[in-house]
Amino acid sequence: MDKRQGRRGRDLFNNSPLSPCLPYSPIPHSRSYLRRPTYMTTVFFVEDSAEDRALYRRFLERDDRYTYDIYEFESGNQSLQACQTKIPDVILLDYRLPDLDGLEFLTRLQRQTSNSRISVIMLTGQGDETIAVQAIKSGAQDYLVKGKLTSDNLRRAVHGAIEQMQLMRQLKQQQEQQKLVGAIALNIRQSLKLQDILATSVQQVRQLLHTDRVLLYQFTLNPLAWALS
Repeated sequence: MDKRQGRRGRDLFNNSPLSPCLPYSPIPHSRSYLRRPTYMTTVFFVEDSAEDRALYRRFLERDDRYTYDIYEFESGNQSLQACQTKIPDVILLDYRLPDLDGLEFLTRLQRQTSNSRISVIMLTGQGDETIAVQAIKSGAQDYLVKGKLTSDNLRRAVHGAIEQMQLMRQLKQQQEQQKLVGAIALNIRQSLKLQDILATSVQQVRQLLHTDRVLLYQFTLNPLAWALS
């Protein structure tokens, strides 16, 4: 399997120049001429048709709401392998891939990235309500028919996927914060030693914020305060 399918001009896995296995333009598509906010939404195109990938790219590069960092893959296995090192925000997924179908891809993706929030938009060459229902039940955010695809409905689907992904991540963060508050409250009830409470709280806050250093201040009746790091 050729792992070097992420099209950004560099190998996604070993940072070496990309082989010419796919048509490649030296222009860094996502960054060179799109004058939009600096935050970039990472999108994977999982599609074996180069023509379809070029169409998706053209539609998204004209989007005036988001800036996209786009990677292209010809097979499901290539993109699943890439997800081990880079988690995308959105995946545009062709239902019929050379190595596996879209439903199998969704199952493997969820098993592989169970702790991540990735929005998947399924695309197929034919309108099939049965496949659409199965795709949504399997975790896809939306379902589009290629023959009816326009720049407007693709961007609308991608915008919806991004917004859902952001809401899910915010919900997860709120749940982690609530869990932290509950753990700190439990520590306070179980221990009367302030130093033990603060030491445990510092460690829990570090884990929540993914930081190496945390300062907790104790304010007393006088204006003096001390910090524990």
